[in-house]
Amino acid sequence: MRFSQMWVNRNMTTPNTDAVVDEFTGGAPRASEWRALRLALENRLRDLRDRRAAEPDPAAWPALDKHIATLTKQVTTLGTEEVVARFVEDSIQATVARAPEDLAGPDDG
Repeated sequence: MRFSQMWVNRNMTTPNTDAVVDEFTGGAPRASEWRALRLALENRLRDLRDRRAAEPDPAAWPALDKHIATLTKQVTTLGTEEVVARFVEDSIQATVARAPEDLAGPDDG
């Protein structure tokens, strides 16, 4: 199948954006997947902070603080991946929304 044929599904009049996004990103996680991962880690981080606040033994605090710092960095990284993926997906969707004739390359015409 030529790449330009992916822009519009033959049986539909609307662009097949999911297929185009998947093709362009090579199967990398979508923004919604990054968001789900981030939210799960945020919940773990919140629980860990609660545990740290309730921990009566000061000797346990450094290990908990280290784990909190690690999870905080991971949450930030997942948030960045989510934003980048959303930008890429939105850009692809905007491109797909353009008329297929506008997107045809020299070999497709």
